[in-house]
Amino acid sequence: MLFAVKREEMLNALKAVSCASKKGSDNPILAGVLIQAEQPSGHILLSSTDGNSFLQKRIFGIKMKDAGQILLNAELLKRCVELGEETVIIAGDNKCGTVLSGKSRIVLQAMPCESFPMPQISFPDRTIRISGLKSLIRRSVFAASEKKGENAVLECVRFCFTNETGTAAATDAAACAVASLPQCADGELKIILHQDPLSILYAVSNNNDSYFVGVQQGKIIFMNEDTVFVTHLVDGQFADVDMFISNFKSENRTLTDSKAMYKAVDRCRVAVQDNTDSSIHIALEQDEIAVSMATCYGTIKDKVKASEISPMQSDGFHYNPVKITAFLKNASGPLEILFDKHGCMLMKANQSIYFVAPRRPAKIQQKKTAKKNEQLKLAA
Repeated sequence: MLFAVKREEMLNALKAVSCASKKGSDNPILAGVLIQAEQPSGHILLSSTDGNSFLQKRIFGIKMKDAGQILLNAELLKRCVELGEETVIIAGDNKCGTVLSGKSRIVLQAMPCESFPMPQISFPDRTIRISGLKSLIRRSVFAASEKKGENAVLECVRFCFTNETGTAAATDAAACAVASLPQCADGELKIILHQDPLSILYAVSNNNDSYFVGVQQGKIIFMNEDTVFVTHLVDGQFADVDMFISNFKSENRTLTDSKAMYKAVDRCRVAVQDNTDSSIHIALEQDEIAVSMATCYGTIKDKVKASEISPMQSDGFHYNPVKITAFLKNASGPLEILFDKHGCMLMKANQSIYFVAPRRPAKIQQKKTAKKNEQLKLAA
């Protein structure tokens, strides 16, 4: 195998496929990238897999002398190409691969190509075209459960596409997020995907990317001109978050700016350190939203201008600040905040909805240094 390729094209393709390789695995094959140079077509294919998902990138217009294939460590090859100049020459056989650029020459040990678990891809007869996937993933996946192995469906995102709109929903049973995007598909499709392959798809996609998507034999395939991504569908009964949100009964309501609310919550989180319990307190006051947080390291209070505030009989409620920040970080424009009588909060902004239940106030623990001083006093 011998071909020359532009450094930037090769580097961008390697950055993408390395997202799907399995780092730190006992199996070095899963950390590899399979390079296939096809002489008649004049392009190369770069493939990687973590054992569950498969990603393939295609580079066109290659100056190729000899066809062939080679399996190399993805991260090592990426670093070698990063060091190259404008054009990189890659040569190899079943024993080693060589990266040539300028006066530099780097030799890498090759792995047996036949050991690479290349999936048998059966392309579906029916596909729909979907755009805006990166936006839907970003505005929903943060609400999925981070507790691995307890409930597979809670670790997933449910997508529903019609000819008119697409929605993505995720929930960890204590909170849920629903993101919508109009005119993003040209057909109907309902799927449930785990957050791990979604993180790969998110990393390799641009905001304006569109894919032809189809289901075949329990797998879903995303395809466009230079990308093929294959992963497993998840079976299970997803929570009916749409009905849950539609039955939400508001007791209090206000309008504010998404970015102003995000900055206030984010400023309050300055007092949070590692391994400290934290909750953010939110209350509606006259023409303002009061936001505060107390930890053993200090107390921070902030206020956000708001309008159309309905009076709140209680003194406010406590919430987990992590996923509230994740929602607000991706929100923009006007933000509508609703509370029910129990303190459950519903936030709506730019075609996204986030529901979160209240929590108890955080238990503020004393600093370790303070405990040591008390022990010294008792000893004295």
